[in-house]
Amino acid sequence: EVTCEDSVLYFEPVVADELGIMEFDVEGRYDPLPSTVCIQIPAPPNIIEQHTCSASDSSAAICWQTDRLATSQVNYGLTDAYGSSTPDDSGLWMTHEVLIAPLNAETTYHYHAISVDAFGNQTVSADATFTTQPTQPRISDVSVSDVTTTSITVAWTTNRACNSWVEFGSTDAYGSSTPVEPELVTAHEITVDGLSPYSIYHFRACGTDEEGRSAVSEDHQITTPAPDLLLYDVAVADTTANTATIVWRTTNPATSKVLYGLDEGYGGTAGGWDLTTEHAVTLVGLEPNTLYHFLASSKDYAGTETDSGDRTFSSEMVALEIVNLIVEDVSDATITLSWETSRPSDAVVQFGEDETYGSPVSGDPGPSIDHTVIVSHLEPCTTYHLRAVSCDTLDYSARSSDVTQTTTRPDLAIAEVAVVDTSATSAIATWLTTSPSLCWVEYGPTTSYGFASEVSAHPLTEHAAFLADLAPKTVYHFRVHATDACGQYVVSDDRTFATPSQDEPGSLTIFGIVATNVGPTFAEICWQTSGNASSTISYGRTEACDEFSEEDPEFTDNHCFVLIGLVPNTRYYYRVSSEDASHIVVESHTYSFRTPEYDTVPPATPGDLRASPYGSGARLVWQTGGEYDLERHLIHRRSSGEADFTTVTSLRGSQSSYVDDSAVEGWTYEYFVSAVDMAGNESAPTEVVSVTAGLDAGGKLWIYPNPVCDEAAITFSAPSGASSRYAVSIYDARGRLVRSVARGEISSGIGTVHWDARDRTGRPVGSGIYFCVVAFPSESVHAKIMVVH
Repeated sequence: EVTCEDSVLYFEPVVADELGIMEFDVEGRYDPLPSTVCIQIPAPPNIIEQHTCSASDSSAAICWQTDRLATSQVNYGLTDAYGSSTPDDSGLWMTHEVLIAPLNAETTYHYHAISVDAFGNQTVSADATFTTQPTQPRISDVSVSDVTTTSITVAWTTNRACNSWVEFGSTDAYGSSTPVEPELVTAHEITVDGLSPYSIYHFRACGTDEEGRSAVSEDHQITTPAPDLLLYDVAVADTTANTATIVWRTTNPATSKVLYGLDEGYGGTAGGWDLTTEHAVTLVGLEPNTLYHFLASSKDYAGTETDSGDRTFSSEMVALEIVNLIVEDVSDATITLSWETSRPSDAVVQFGEDETYGSPVSGDPGPSIDHTVIVSHLEPCTTYHLRAVSCDTLDYSARSSDVTQTTTRPDLAIAEVAVVDTSATSAIATWLTTSPSLCWVEYGPTTSYGFASEVSAHPLTEHAAFLADLAPKTVYHFRVHATDACGQYVVSDDRTFATPSQDEPGSLTIFGIVATNVGPTFAEICWQTSGNASSTISYGRTEACDEFSEEDPEFTDNHCFVLIGLVPNTRYYYRVSSEDASHIVVESHTYSFRTPEYDTVPPATPGDLRASPYGSGARLVWQTGGEYDLERHLIHRRSSGEADFTTVTSLRGSQSSYVDDSAVEGWTYEYFVSAVDMAGNESAPTEVVSVTAGLDAGGKLWIYPNPVCDEAAITFSAPSGASSRYAVSIYDARGRLVRSVARGEISSGIGTVHWDARDRTGRPVGSGIYFCVVAFPSESVHAKIMVVH
């Protein structure tokens, strides 16, 4: 609204150009309009609230307001003469902010503001000042590199040279810092050590310039990686039949888990969730003697998991046990033991007359848990020590405690007494006994008897005796005597027989039939005839005796056949016959024997072997094992300097001593003895004993070699009871001393010195006869020496 004189004009801006010139449409309240229009122009804009709204080390912002729209400009300089201006901002504003830059840090500047409104009215503020801030160090481009489980490297730049350090911690309160790197640089790099793996850390970069102004970066975060999880030192410890402990280690704390089962499918799991580097997991409820697969596994706090891969172990076997051992049956020749084992195994009984046992008997070799073993061929009325032994298919063995049992005493009786093959001057009496016995026959023309047959050589149950020196046409009385291994003694009733008046021409009789040395596959059958005759034997596994036969045309009155190729544990029947030169044939009754089971068990080792000098040789004595099938003993010997033993001789199994008269007097020998049974099984050897041949109670002297060429060994022993001091001297044939060879004491019962065939001056002696004398305090011994050059 513009008032001009008496008229009021109203105008409305229609358009304004960029210079603020406005066009108006004017209409008056009165019509017609006055010819002159007066427009009143406003005063310049007022500048209010002028101030420095911000200032840094290189710039400043000047702020003000005007009461109407106006432009913005600032004049500034080090004095109130200014000298510099900001660009004129042609925009019209009522609130103004102008940035002045660049400026010098820590400097006072003069300035005033200038505003021009749309009508071109300009206003200028009063002079004012501001001071820029000091230049602050600034941190930028913070980065992290070389990140490990326990360290990081932090790098950054500053706008001014500063020292360097890093503050860090699990929260943005930090709490820890690296040592200050004092060098003033703009490119910084600090390594932060001692961090924990797989942990979140806050950190910021810090620095101070040379004037002590500090710079601190924004907060940053980083998570350290987990270390590589390695699993090693896997082992199976403390394995039992039902448990096993799996142990291993890891490079960092982790859980412990074991998968296990009969194959790689596993199926069983054991373990715990505690984090540790030393792991031990015990598996329980395992089956004995079973192969198991297992896999050890661990997972650390970062969730990293690793395992051992498939491995195996075997649980232990439960100890084999023998239970319910009982003696089931006892006879005069057998003892039957039965027992059970905790798992299938074989069965053996060891037995003997003391707890050294020595003789094993095998039962059923097939694996079983129920066992029965019959120990046979025992002596009646004898106490035996027995022990059950079982071994399973994995060679685990068990032995029972010692059991003692005495075989029974059979009732000894004589039966089936008869006289066969009677002649004018002889007869054969036959009979049976209920147990193996030694027997003989008393006979004579009256009940006073007066004659007796030979005692049988072996305990038998089937007997025959040859009654000789009979008178023709005479009635004879006879009775049989028998004694068994238990000491039982019985005598038969008196019997009689009559001899004919004379022998028929060319009569022939058979007597003394016996089966000896019966083994699993062989037997020896012997008999006698009253005159020379051939020999025939028929035998087989039936009483017909028609399976095999053997003949010997040689005429003799002692007949023997060795039957071979027999079947073990089988009864054989046999008959013998003989034919004399007159073609008179006589045939025996049918007899039988049973072969024992095949024997693979060697006899017991002979015991308590001792050796002693005997004459010029050596004597050995030992104890036999006493087995029923013991056949022979072998004597083995070697002399000093020999590497190997040789077998000297073979003796009957019943023999328990031997004199080695082939030993060289003065030589030292080593001996051992072994036993061999009828099946050819040889025992383990005895301990080796040593003896010097001929070293008996008297002093001895041996010289080797003799004749002497360059040197002789003089070996000697002291007389029994004599002092061990000795003196060895050499004399010539006229009794003159040639040389005193040695003096001393014997430390081991025998001594050896050497003479080099030289006299006391060291010159070789001449060829000829010399005498060596070994003198002891009580006596001396001497020997002739021949020296030959």
